Amino acid sequence: WLVDLADVGEVVPLPPLTPVPLARAWFAGLVNLRGTLYGVSDLAAFHGGPATVRDDNARLLLAAPRHGQQSALLVGRVLGLRGLDDLEALPAAGAGPAWCGDLYRDAKGVNWTRLRLPELLRDRAFLEIGV
Repeated sequence: WLVDLADVGEVVPLPPLTPVPLARAWFAGLVNLRGTLYGVSDLAAFHGGPATVRDDNARLLLAAPRHGQQSALLVGRVLGLRGLDDLEALPAAGAGPAWCGDLYRDAKGVNWTRLRLPELLRDRAFLEIGV
């Protein structure tokens, strides 16, 4: 995933999470960071993949305050900064969720999908965490 830095408030190492009963499997739980409670969603699991491994590489991407939600995405790792100028744009793969943006390929042949975080934070399925 490619995430616009303007959409991210902070990236933090994975702290202990408090599970939420009767929540969807992709909702990883709650975390209190410096007095603010965040709902944590496992991005890979929400997108239909296997749950993110919770190891030393795992990180939370906190949504920027301008989005008005205390949401965090659990991701397996963060690789650092990438400029779109360094990536090759790929043709669209077809209709997908509104939060899945343009496709790119890096010099090593790895494909990337641009994550449209504002659209994800408004997605009805993402907002409905209860089973």
